[in-house]
Amino acid sequence: MRLVAPRRKPRPSRLWKASTRGLGLGFRRGTAVAVLLLHAACNQQPKQTAAAPSSADASASSRAAFGLPGGQVGLWEVAAVNGRAVPPEHHPIYLLNGSSGGEAQSQCIPYAFVWPGHERNPAPPRPAKPGPAPVVCARGLTPVEKALGPALASVQRIGAADGAMLFLEGEHGSVTLRRPAEPALNPFGNSPGPGPTVMWGEWRVAAVNGRAPDTAMTLLFFRERLELVSGCVTIGRLVEQLGPSLSLSADPGVTTRCERMTSPDELAAERILAGDLRLEGAQPRRRTLSGPAGSITLVR
Repeated sequence: MRLVAPRRKPRPSRLWKASTRGLGLGFRRGTAVAVLLLHAACNQQPKQTAAAPSSADASASSRAAFGLPGGQVGLWEVAAVNGRAVPPEHHPIYLLNGSSGGEAQSQCIPYAFVWPGHERNPAPPRPAKPGPAPVVCARGLTPVEKALGPALASVQRIGAADGAMLFLEGEHGSVTLRRPAEPALNPFGNSPGPGPTVMWGEWRVAAVNGRAPDTAMTLLFFRERLELVSGCVTIGRLVEQLGPSLSLSADPGVTTRCERMTSPDELAAERILAGDLRLEGAQPRRRTLSGPAGSITLVR
């Protein structure tokens, strides 16, 4: 008589357990990526082997599959979380939306998230940069701030209304966004305000090499990266900044092209946003990035 060992009941993976627990506010980007990767893996369908697309094509395809509405990148203000409006007495919470993900800032509370289809391996560790340590809030978190983190980390659906509202929805909550009435000159809410070289936020390109660009361009400055958006063209860069000095490197996972030809000013801006740059004329509403290949003037 042959004895057969009973099969063990498969146990849930550690990743599933982690994703079903309540996500705290102080999540890292890796947590958001893990949750979104799990969702993508569970819904992946078998397919025939085909030639691997280029990084630009893959990025554009995944963005289209996710349904990111065109023209909805840029700066937004949080209007409601989980269907509850942000109280009038609450300080503004700003969200900078990019083609692959974004960041939010609630005074000294930072958030970061990625859109489905744009998950990627964590960037290699960088050497410690000189300068002050990141700001850490001494106050407690408001109910809105506590709910916002899990909601952003689980976003799976996005919708827009007349370009004035944006709706994010996922397993752990929903976020309603509206365009701010005024440029966010001080999204950190500190006094007397951010330093003259802090670039976080949305900027309009007023000039490329001293001349108005031939197409409308927007420059989105995140904490450690940037996106130049010009219609269907997006140019991504990783950024290391120390005061007025910036060092840029390519971010191919974000850079995308389209069927039309790239304009002369788009090509010129792409050349400028390479290597080392210097921030000049650091005014709250107008700044210039200068480098070996030319200059870009920004306004907001």
